[in-house]
Amino acid sequence: MTNERSNSKTLLPDKHNEVVGKLEIGFNKLNNKFVNLLEEHQKIKQQYKILQEKNQEILFINSDLKEKNQEILRINSDLKDQNQEILLINLNLRKEKEKILGINSDLKDQNQEILLINLNLEKQKEKLLIENSYLNEEKEEVLRKNSSLIEENIKILRINCDLKEKLDEFEKLQQYVLNLENQKNEEIQRLEIISENLEKNLMILEIDENDVNIFKENKSYNINNNFTISNNKGLEKDTKISYSNIKVVVGLDFGIEYSGFSYCHVANSKEICSNDMWPGDMIRLKTNTVLQYDEEFNNVVYWGAPALAKKPKRRQNSKENPPVKLCLGQHDDSMTILPIDYKKAITDFLREIGKVIKERIECCWPTANYFENVLLVIAIPAKKYTPKEMAIMEECVFHANLVKERDSIKLQFITESEAAALYLVKNISPNVGGEVTARIGEYCGSAFIDKEFMRFLRERFGTCAIDQLKENYNGQLQYIVQEFCQHAKEPFTGGDPEFSYVVDIEDTAPNLIRYVSEETRKIMEDNQWIIDIEYNDIKKMFDPVIDKIIRLIHIQISNIQENRSTVCLIGEFSENKYLQNRIKEEFGHRVNEILVPTLPTATVARGAVTYGLSVIDGLSVI
Repeated sequence: MTNERSNSKTLLPDKHNEVVGKLEIGFNKLNNKFVNLLEEHQKIKQQYKILQEKNQEILFINSDLKEKNQEILRINSDLKDQNQEILLINLNLRKEKEKILGINSDLKDQNQEILLINLNLEKQKEKLLIENSYLNEEKEEVLRKNSSLIEENIKILRINCDLKEKLDEFEKLQQYVLNLENQKNEEIQRLEIISENLEKNLMILEIDENDVNIFKENKSYNINNNFTISNNKGLEKDTKISYSNIKVVVGLDFGIEYSGFSYCHVANSKEICSNDMWPGDMIRLKTNTVLQYDEEFNNVVYWGAPALAKKPKRRQNSKENPPVKLCLGQHDDSMTILPIDYKKAITDFLREIGKVIKERIECCWPTANYFENVLLVIAIPAKKYTPKEMAIMEECVFHANLVKERDSIKLQFITESEAAALYLVKNISPNVGGEVTARIGEYCGSAFIDKEFMRFLRERFGTCAIDQLKENYNGQLQYIVQEFCQHAKEPFTGGDPEFSYVVDIEDTAPNLIRYVSEETRKIMEDNQWIIDIEYNDIKKMFDPVIDKIIRLIHIQISNIQENRSTVCLIGEFSENKYLQNRIKEEFGHRVNEILVPTLPTATVARGAVTYGLSVIDGLSVI
């Protein structure tokens, strides 16, 4: 028992130590684990903090995402609505598609029919091609014949052009001989007139400072046995009663190149006014006697200066509808034959200028009635009209709505030269006194310088070329003449030998190029289609016209007492310095005065007004 107890006692401490050791080992393990757990706890805490921070970020991101999600939801709702609309549109499109398919089916059927028609046409085309091949062969034969005929025709044309140029030269020679003969006749006539004047000195009328005595009264009235003013209306008995309601007198200068009018109130007969306002805001005393019609030549599109030819385009292949010049009493080389009845052209121009006259009278005297209170006096070109021509003029004036009746006494006529002489005697200079010579009806104004310029162009480019340009593109020919007038004729004084004028054909008349001969073409191509018109060339254009004027003045002076004569220059050309200088050189030592009125272009119209006032007063001549 004791051994057992002793053994048990020895055994107990050993077990206790063993347990303690095990506990210590376990504790150490637990302690180590605890330490590890603490470390892991610290790590977890740190990770937790990090996760919290990340969580916060995630929360912020989630809030943003929620907002964006809300927006997406809104957009989705809008898209749904739009989708619904699109679905509806698609439904409508499907319905339309079905309709279109139905139409397409119909079109397919029609297309089948068209294809069948095309097949038939193709067959017909093949037949036509075969026929055309035969026709082409025949055409080639015709063309061969035509080419030979054209060559022959060109040769004939060249021969004709040569013959025409020779004919022109012959006509020039004839004209030269005729001019010499005319000069001879004029000299003979001058001598005869001088002889007659010596025998008829008793018939010379004296003109005092205030008036002109009545010399002869029987429808026509003479000054110095020659100067006449015709009263074509055959007024009878009491003229003052017939014209008692006239308040305004209008003098219309219906000229060859230019037209204008003057006017005055009978209560103030010394205040004669001249119109200077025209269509296109032109401020000048006259406008061009030109009309521009529409393509059918029915209606007037432009008149006066706006109707003049415009600068041509470089490439112009279609024929033109050129301006219409009335060219009263003369032939203008730059104009074609009137494409309409000349009476219509005269009526249309008078109607247009009549509108300006009526507007001016209404503006100055609103209470005046044109048809009741206005006397119209028309000055016509220098040569007197025949009774037939006068009747035509009266008819044109009536149709232009310028008078109420065809034979109205409110319409009078006078020639330009008579009207001018009347105005000069009455208004310009008392030194004109003594005698007023007979008028000599001849055309010798600046328009004839244009004619000389045309002769110059014919010499440079050939008669055929100018004729063809005139026939097909007459507006370009007119434009060349207009430019010459503006830049050469008007500024030419004759005092500057360096004066010249350059014409660019490509710029002014491009279609002339196609009509010139090969020889002229080569020359002009070398000169780049530019011609330089020198001083002597221009002077040669002026001299024949001025020489004629000088001859006429010589005849006029021979009819009057030389020591009391005065030369008055009127009209547009009278303002030209070269003309004035030539007249002064020729007559400065033979006459007392050489006058150019203040408004020489308005002299004729003002003289017509003066004549109208004399008719109202019942006088033969003022």
